[in-house]
This record gives sequence, C-alpha cells and structure tokens, in this order.
Amino acid sequence: MNDLVRAEFLKIRSVRSSWILAAGAVIFCVLWTILDVFVLKPSPGETAHDRIAGIYQMAQQSYLFLLIFGILGTTGEYRHQTVTWAFLASPVRERVLAAKAVAYALTGLLISAVAAAATAVTAAVSLASAGKQVFEADVPAILVGCVVGSTLYTLLGLAIGALVRQQIVAVSLAFGWFYYAEFLLVFFLPAVGKWLPSGAEKALLGWHLPGVDLLPIWAGAALFLAYVAALTLVATRTTLRRDIT
Repeated sequence: MNDLVRAEFLKIRSVRSSWILAAGAVIFCVLWTILDVFVLKPSPGETAHDRIAGIYQMAQQSYLFLLIFGILGTTGEYRHQTVTWAFLASPVRERVLAAKAVAYALTGLLISAVAAAATAVTAAVSLASAGKQVFEADVPAILVGCVVGSTLYTLLGLAIGALVRQQIVAVSLAFGWFYYAEFLLVFFLPAVGKWLPSGAEKALLGWHLPGVDLLPIWAGAALFLAYVAALTLVATRTTLRRDIT
C-alpha cells in the first residue's frame, strides 16, 4: 500500500497541471482577499464581525482549483491510459483507488493549508494597511474550515472524474455546477441551496450571509462529508465493475 501511495505522489509531482493548479489556488485566494478589503463594499446588513470573517473566508477560494485537481487526477489516468498499467501492477483495484484517495487528500490538504496561510497573512496586512480591525476570535476556526472544505473538494473531484471519465466534460460540468449553479441557488433560493454541497460547505466555513439561513457549522460539515462519502462510494463501485479498456 505504501508503494502505491508513493507512486501516486510521484504522478502528482511529475504532472505540470498539479503545480499550476496549486499556484493558482494560492494566488486566487490572495487576490480575492485584497479585492475584498480594498474594492468590494460591505453587503447591506453586514456587521463588522461578518465583514472581517468574510475576508478571511477568502481562503476557501482554493476549492475550485482543488476540485479540478481531483478531477484531472482520475480523468488524466483514463485519457492517457495509465489506469490500465496501474491496475495491472496492482490487480486489487480497491488498493489503487485507496492509494490515490490518500495521496490526493494529503496533497489537497497541503495546498489548501498554504492557501489559507497566505490568505491570513494577506488579510492581516491589508486590514492593517486600511486602518481596520485585523482579527476576530473565530478566525482560526474559519481558516480550519476553509482547509477542510477545500480538501474535501479534492476528493469530490476524484469521484466526479472517476464517474464521468471524459476530462473536458467533467471539468465543464463541475465548474458550471459548483461555481455558478449552486452558488446562485445558495444566495437566491437558500431553502434549497443550503442542502446542496456548496451550501453545506459554506455552513462549514461559518458563513453569515444577510438574508440567507444556512445550516449550523456541525450540520454543514456532516452533510458535506456525507456528499463526498456517497459520491466516492458510487465512483468506487463503478470503477470496480467498469471495463477500463
């Protein structure tokens, strides 16, 4: 099992897209943090506490890059047919899938942690430069939630890639659904949106949106984890039964 995990880490390191997505995740978080401090205006009814919390919550902007990172992790195997060699080297497919999940989860955790740290430093410096309050007591919990949420999106991407297999289709569908459709549903139809993965993840982060009633943090975390676990289970069972040639 350790050899399979090391092989997955080697694949991740040797693919240029992994480094591009990792850099993009960090840069995107930093840019959104600066934009939130100096350009964006507070929402109507937003308190000073919610404003500061929202700035640090920009650390979750890494989720889209990690979602795509996970998708490419599985669709790339099918696109280049390296999945065939992986299953030939280890005929027990469950072990290969478990090794991939471990490697991508740990890599996603590392990338999201770096993005969160960069966001925290950028937020503190930007807020201080703007002469605003720099810190709130729940900021550490917010950053932890961002790291956990983005890491889970990595696993969600793996599962989506395993189910769809066609790289362009999988990325396009995931981007359109998670970045646009669910985001709009959470804001404009929260009674439905809060039960979707994006709504659950925002609850995990402790988002307080004026006029939007999200789940409690613990419920959001449990629901989002359930979505990831369910989709991973379906993807695993499908991969075990599917002809990979």
